[in-house]
Amino acid sequence: EGGTVTRPAGLYGVANEGMVFGYIAPYVASKTEGRAPDAKRFVDVVLVNRRGRVQSPPLARVPTRESIVTVLERGGISVMPLPFGREPMISVSRSEMLYSGWNDEVNIAVQSMDGSIQGTITRPHSAVPVTSTEMAAVLKGESRAIQRRIQDAPVPKTKPAYQAAVVDDKGRVWIQSSVKHGAATVSGVIMRADNTAVGTFELPANVRLHMVRGERAYGVLTDENGADLVVAYDIG
Repeated sequence: EGGTVTRPAGLYGVANEGMVFGYIAPYVASKTEGRAPDAKRFVDVVLVNRRGRVQSPPLARVPTRESIVTVLERGGISVMPLPFGREPMISVSRSEMLYSGWNDEVNIAVQSMDGSIQGTITRPHSAVPVTSTEMAAVLKGESRAIQRRIQDAPVPKTKPAYQAAVVDDKGRVWIQSSVKHGAATVSGVIMRADNTAVGTFELPANVRLHMVRGERAYGVLTDENGADLVVAYDIG
C-alpha cells in the first residue's frame, strides 16, 4: 500500500475539529491467476477537518477484517469474510476520544484528536476453540467452490478475543467475549479508559451487542432460522 491514503471506508465519528474517517487502499489483483493480493491490509483512521483536508499522519492504523481473497478466472476479485477471522474495533466517544484495536487480543488504545495516547485497555483472555461442529455449520449450504475456498484458507483454530466492543455515553467500553460452543449465555466486562474494570454483564449467546446509550443496551439477536432481530435491555 505504500502508506497511500486512497478512499474512505467508513465514518466513525464527529469531533469539533472535523470528522473521523477510515481510509483503506483498494484490492489490486495479482498478475498471477488465482493468486490473492497481499493479505496484509490496514485501515488508516484519520481526521478530516471542516475544510475537507485530511490531517497527517493518521490518528491510528488498525489491521482490516481478515478475508478470503480470490482472483477469479473471468477477471475481478472475490472477497469474503474469513470464518472466525479477526476484525478492527474503531469508535469515537461523545467526549471525542478515539478507541481502536484489533480483536485478536484485548488491547484497545484511547487517543485524543491530536493523536496522543490517553490510555490503553488491556485484559487477558482464554482462547475459545473453534469446534468441528461450528466449521461444519459454516460450510453447510455453500457451493462446492465456496467450500473449497474456505477449506483452503487459514481459518483460525480459535475465536477472536471479543466479538464486540462498544463505547457508551460515559466513555466506558463494553467488551463482549466470544461465545463457547453450546453455551446458553456469553459474558462481558465494562472497562474505563484507565484500564479499570467497573462491571460485568451477561447476554444470551445468540445476541451480539451493538450500542449502549443512556440506560439501555441494544443488540442483534439471531434466531434459530437465521433471522436478525433488534433487542434492547434496561441497564439501570
